[in-house]
Amino acid sequence: MKRVYQIFSGTQKNLFKQIVDHIGYFKSLHVTDIWFTPFIESPSYHGYDCTDFFKIKEEIGTMKEFEDMCKKLHEHEIGVMFDLVPCHVSNQHRWFKEHPEYFIWSDEKRGTQKAYGNLDQSSENAWHWSEEHKKYYYAPFSQYMPSLNLDNEEVRKMLVFTARFWMNKGVDSFRLDAIIHSHLNMSDSVKFFEWFREQVPVYMVGEAWSDYYTIGRYSSVIDSCFDFPLQGNLTWSTRNLDFLGLAGDLNRTFSNLTLFTSNHDMDRIGEVLGQDEEKIKLYLWLNLLFAQGQHCLYYMDEVGIGGTKCMDDINVRPEIDWDLICKQMFTPDSILREYLRAVRLIDKYEVLSDGKIVRVECQYEYQRLAIYKELEDGTRVKIKVQPSNKNLDKAYTVASFCGYDIVIAIHQPVL
Repeated sequence: MKRVYQIFSGTQKNLFKQIVDHIGYFKSLHVTDIWFTPFIESPSYHGYDCTDFFKIKEEIGTMKEFEDMCKKLHEHEIGVMFDLVPCHVSNQHRWFKEHPEYFIWSDEKRGTQKAYGNLDQSSENAWHWSEEHKKYYYAPFSQYMPSLNLDNEEVRKMLVFTARFWMNKGVDSFRLDAIIHSHLNMSDSVKFFEWFREQVPVYMVGEAWSDYYTIGRYSSVIDSCFDFPLQGNLTWSTRNLDFLGLAGDLNRTFSNLTLFTSNHDMDRIGEVLGQDEEKIKLYLWLNLLFAQGQHCLYYMDEVGIGGTKCMDDINVRPEIDWDLICKQMFTPDSILREYLRAVRLIDKYEVLSDGKIVRVECQYEYQRLAIYKELEDGTRVKIKVQPSNKNLDKAYTVASFCGYDIVIAIHQPVL
């Protein structure tokens, strides 16, 4: 199981030192990789609008601290995932003034709608006027974040150089930001990331916030994409305690996708579930069990913190609260302790952590959902989510919350 722990870098002071001081905590979570959102120079706190690909923000740390952290993490068999933003930069980046050919221009204002999560409130359109160049430039997220022309050879060379630069510093893999917005059509976009993966032959997971058709196009050319449909449906199902509707996405999802608890662009899962500890525990169990070899935990989801999106999303991107983590670590019935119990059980059996979903069943008369996961050697597990008050098989119940049991049964192949 590839277990990624996402940390929002922009709100963390002395981040790299913090990580080194708490490596034991990440090991207890069975983390295999830590994904750092952008920590390079940027006019914003979030860092997705960089002005320098190679300089770290002073408040986050130094290059030496980053390299030392990478070495320490590697000593403990934890990889470093760099959040690469290939589609846009800040309009304060020197390229925007010195190299207009690095960007996407039009003489006319096209009808292209802005992207989901757009930071501008003044316009619904993705094209913005440049007084200096007397043209419109493409910027679907914000007028302050012009999109790069990824068909330009110099831009391509610089992105490959950037990836290799950070690999030389200790980075092992990349999360690719907003990949569906890299081009004006999907075919060119998919071709670009297929090319990029060939140039930079390391693990890559992409953010393709869309439907399964679109996600499937991208996940066929890079290692993985995040499973937005299943994550959203699982959140809704847990909030409403209605799990039969999950069958559709469980049947449609791809085995190489990465299921995740939440992320920096969403309301916190604790908030969505009404700070109901039982529902949060149930959600985390199912989120882990439905993953197929790749999983991502957004920092402090394991302690169930709340937080609602706002204009700059700062409420869902707080500083790491090590005191809260410590408190829950020593509280027997806490959300964190339940998460640790789930991880330890799941990682004890390879079919639970790495098995692929091969079959999904809905038993409407019992309100029971069953999924089957299987390894290549034929080992199979049946995972059931069923009401506790029904006269159903409970011999292998591993957890019970909110009137629902999670039941598993592992079957070894007959040799």
